[in-house]
Amino acid sequence: VRENPKSRWADRAMFNAVVHYEKGGRNDRAMETRRQFVADFPKSELVGRVDFLLANAGVKTADYENAATRLERFARANPKDDRARSAWLDASVYREGLGQYKKALEDRRRWIKLAKASKEVEPKRLRAVQISLGKIIDKVEKPGRAAGYYDRLAGSFKDPTAQLQARGAAARSWRQIRSSRAWAKQGKKRSERRLAEAVARYKEQGLELSGEAANVVAEAELAALEPAYLEFAKQRLPSPDRLERFQQAREAIENRLAELSASYEKIVGIGSRTFTVDALERMGGLRNRYIKILMSVPAPRGLSEVQRELWQDKLTEWTMPIETQALTYYEKCAELARKAALERPAVDRCMDVLKAKKPQDYPRLVEELPPRSGLRLSRHSGFGVLDLKPGDLSYLAQLIESGRAVAPSEVPTPEEVDAAAPAESSKADQLSKAEEEARRTMQDDGTVETDEGAASSDFFEEEE
Repeated sequence: VRENPKSRWADRAMFNAVVHYEKGGRNDRAMETRRQFVADFPKSELVGRVDFLLANAGVKTADYENAATRLERFARANPKDDRARSAWLDASVYREGLGQYKKALEDRRRWIKLAKASKEVEPKRLRAVQISLGKIIDKVEKPGRAAGYYDRLAGSFKDPTAQLQARGAAARSWRQIRSSRAWAKQGKKRSERRLAEAVARYKEQGLELSGEAANVVAEAELAALEPAYLEFAKQRLPSPDRLERFQQAREAIENRLAELSASYEKIVGIGSRTFTVDALERMGGLRNRYIKILMSVPAPRGLSEVQRELWQDKLTEWTMPIETQALTYYEKCAELARKAALERPAVDRCMDVLKAKKPQDYPRLVEELPPRSGLRLSRHSGFGVLDLKPGDLSYLAQLIESGRAVAPSEVPTPEEVDAAAPAESSKADQLSKAEEEARRTMQDDGTVETDEGAASSDFFEEEE
């Protein structure tokens, strides 16, 4: 190649050199030669194959943008190659992960076009990629475009599971549109109606709800209950001055609580792990909201201060079993999330409540304290003899608060020590001080023990 760079066989010679480098285990040299090949022979019919190999190398080194670019170049240069189709899809995935949604949308549409014309692609895989396309459309195009795409897609599916997934995605997309205009309201109602019809058809065929189908139905049921959940918190109890009216209102709220809880129990019964944790969190949330309603009830008029305290005690007594129920649901939510390795906002809300209400079982791990044996404090410095980190200072604050260490403000500075020392001292005093200093030095080294049998030190060390 060096001797005949313009030969019509130069590109093939360099390509073969790459092959032999790889066979000889010279992968570094092979990679360098590939890059040189692309630079020297950009119009060669072999450049696509080299780009494909470079793209794989880019994935291994997490250089996803470079990998996507080379996969796209390979697919354009080799449209009839069997690997062109997968190249478009892989490039789309990398572009989406990088946040380059426009290019990801173009690449995925090209894959779908090739997949429809091929008999090798499984229909199930094609439908899954078609559904995933809507997520990218939602990020690139105007609100409502993704919802319309899902609606059209559902109409083209004959498979009941795929149709249900598309209807669920359409309903989800419509719910995310914040517009209050007529077209948005109509679209939301239409999508919910079509989703309900798809669920009914799914059940009529005797198909069991599982997997993605269960997720779609559970998500739709949760969304339908959300307005009622938010409305429940707005309820208020009247003054207990009129006891009969107060008891009737309280009974009505408790009945509503039971109705909503039963609805969430049905969602749990659907079998979707993802949305079961959401339902459990809502069941605990309903009880927490009822507790707030009870605790906001004003005391009856005409009560003394002692009677008011007794009234508050009575309200607390009413809320205790309700709080126990709420914590039970939160714990179920946290346990299911742990087993299924789920990370959802509902799980975070459950954990926040549990950490506040049951810190002994769910401690807050703000920052770990340093090992106690590793912290030494100088008696002449409030901040120690070593460079301390925030965690060390936090531990020091705990020691000071518990009275096991002297506060920095109480430690005399070197200037104060010097000021308190006598100006002159006798030779006997100087000798005595020298002996005392030597004894202390030997104690610090561990060569001399105190009367108690423990090595003395000029540093305060927290015991293990």
